Amino acid sequence: MQTQEQTQNTSEEISIEDIVKFLKEEYKKIILASLTGALAAIIYSLTLANYEAKLIYTNYTGIDIPRLKSLQVALPKLFEEIGDKQSSNAFLKSDSLWEKSVKANILIKKTDGKDLLDTNALIKASNSIPTIEIVGFGRTKEIAKNRVEILSQFFINGASYLQTRDLIRNYELKAISTESSVQKRLSTIEIEKNYLEKRIRNLNALKNQFPNAVVAGSQVVDAKDSGAKYLPISTQIIAATTDLNGLQEQLARLKDEEAQVKIYSQFVIIGKKLILSTTNSNELIEKLLNSIQDIQKTISTTDTIQINATEAIKVDLKSIQTDNLYGLRQIGEIDFTNPTYSKYIVSGLFGGLFFGFLLSFLSRIKTKFF
Repeated sequence: MQTQEQTQNTSEEISIEDIVKFLKEEYKKIILASLTGALAAIIYSLTLANYEAKLIYTNYTGIDIPRLKSLQVALPKLFEEIGDKQSSNAFLKSDSLWEKSVKANILIKKTDGKDLLDTNALIKASNSIPTIEIVGFGRTKEIAKNRVEILSQFFINGASYLQTRDLIRNYELKAISTESSVQKRLSTIEIEKNYLEKRIRNLNALKNQFPNAVVAGSQVVDAKDSGAKYLPISTQIIAATTDLNGLQEQLARLKDEEAQVKIYSQFVIIGKKLILSTTNSNELIEKLLNSIQDIQKTISTTDTIQINATEAIKVDLKSIQTDNLYGLRQIGEIDFTNPTYSKYIVSGLFGGLFFGFLLSFLSRIKTKFF
């Protein structure tokens, strides 16, 4: 009985002789499948494999990792807003393209953390981007070259355009919040000022009514204190006048803020119109600067508050303009990478070989058991 089981197990084992026999009988199918896979890979590589055109920019503008990530999300949406969907540049609306085509060369990687003891320094350094790579893909070198140039131009112009639009929106929010806050505080102070003025008039009338009761005190007193009415009238007048002067100073400061808000509001109105008229960031900034210059001409030379407000806006605009012109500087010429045909051919060859073995093996199983 044991001998029969051993004989049965031996007969079920696959020997080298069986493998050689299998290869002899099925080698034509295996070779044919391998060649078919390689041919398919060649066709795929010739039709779909792309050239790569790479441009490298030195990042003087201070774009960090969070800013770059936000641009990769915002730029395709910006093209959807302002771009021509039917043009040859429609590839710019692809989110995956921006993630694949715009790459950051990180200064410090996570693996370098063991060499840095300061966690804050590590976080700051890991967000720094010394250079940015922009890669264009195309079936030919010319297409790849054209795409990387379009990508680079839209990246630089789009980043500046978004920054300018955000600046206009920030000034709009600043104007709205400041205006509502100023109006509320002005109303409160005006009411308090009227009460103090009435109080001072009443105290002066009382002083005239009782001239012999006027004795100036040297102590500090709050005019709103309930016990202040028992102090000498001159002391009460001085305290109330001091409080009134403080309110008048607050009113003057609020009027200055109100004057600034007027400038911000004028800038926002002009900016909203201009941002719809052009998508070229340099042209947009130049128009905004000219508009601020025109606003400044209408302001009196003695009105330093409004002049300072216009100067602050000009500084913000020129900062964006400088980043646009000099923030990203190209290093060298475009670097081209040819499609790796050999990789596709080898992959197709091994894929066909595996498929050939699998097909022959399944064919043997079917013949033997079914």
